[in-house]
Amino acid sequence: MGLGAASFFVTPSEKPGLVRRAIERSVHHRQLQRELVETNENLARANTELSHSLRILEQDQAAGRQVQKAMFPAQSLRAGEYWFSHRILPSLYLSGDFTDYFNVDQSKVVFFLADVSGHGSSSAFATVLLKNLFARKRSDYLRRDDTTVIDPIEMLSLANSELLELHVNKYATMVVGCLDFETHQLHYSVAGHLPKPVLMTPGHSQYLAGEGMPVGLTSRGDLSTRNDHAARDLYACAHV
Repeated sequence: MGLGAASFFVTPSEKPGLVRRAIERSVHHRQLQRELVETNENLARANTELSHSLRILEQDQAAGRQVQKAMFPAQSLRAGEYWFSHRILPSLYLSGDFTDYFNVDQSKVVFFLADVSGHGSSSAFATVLLKNLFARKRSDYLRRDDTTVIDPIEMLSLANSELLELHVNKYATMVVGCLDFETHQLHYSVAGHLPKPVLMTPGHSQYLAGEGMPVGLTSRGDLSTRNDHAARDLYACAHV
């Protein structure tokens, strides 16, 4: 037994303790075999369930990606002498990278670029919120003469409030702009987005100024309790 023998014959009357040890070892060995079989069966079931769950997740992610792609502008947009187009290559099925641009009247185009923190479904849902926000305010502009959508600061303030109200701990860096393609004036605001927008003209390129805070981090009310000037300048608007 000391050397690991599995079975042997002894005279019980001479070594009763050795026989008992042999029986106990055999019983223990049989219990281990049963536990091993049960563990393997449980592991096989768990692997089957995990594979099924992964297939469902992949299908959901692929479907979500198609939905998110459908929310992007369907085609490039021409506004006077200007062209708007985009190309986004996310690293995952669902991401927080998003852009949109649209006419608001016969002389203006509103656009925004957003990068929501993190990846996956929650970040993608935040882009749905931003898309819906701009679509609502565009409708308000057309039907109610509400000019919020052509004011980059106001749009960033609304985006800030709506992200905070979600309570999902998501924030976004953004660039929001309104181009008047008849007067050739651009009004824009940057909310912590890097790299900064680049203005390219014949023979010259430059980064546009702008250092606002990302949306969804803190409310304007919280800032105003500490610094009224900081609250007013949370999102500064520039003109080009």
